[in-house]
Amino acid sequence: GTPVAALLHGLEVVGQARWGNAPDLVLSGPNEGQNVGAIILSSGTVSAAQFAAVSGIPAIALSAGSGTEATTLDNPLSRVVAQLTLDLVKHLEHRAGTSALLPQGLA
Repeated sequence: GTPVAALLHGLEVVGQARWGNAPDLVLSGPNEGQNVGAIILSSGTVSAAQFAAVSGIPAIALSAGSGTEATTLDNPLSRVVAQLTLDLVKHLEHRAGTSALLPQGLA
């Protein structure tokens, strides 16, 4: 399925069954390559983040750059991308305190 279809399934089926409500933040991606320029209009990663935002859930579209494609299951850059993503979320949590991680509807 598409990234938006995966997000819908996660929000409406898996998330509801597990937590009973919407998440505080949607992280879409990461995908290999950068979502910049004209390609952004057809990016599934960006579209999923935008869909979350119009659904009222703040979202971040993550791009990982070249060399991060999953050509093998043990790409060493995958750990770097995962750690940077975790660092970003921890920073948002620290900055937010008891408030929302990001404003509602922001992508």
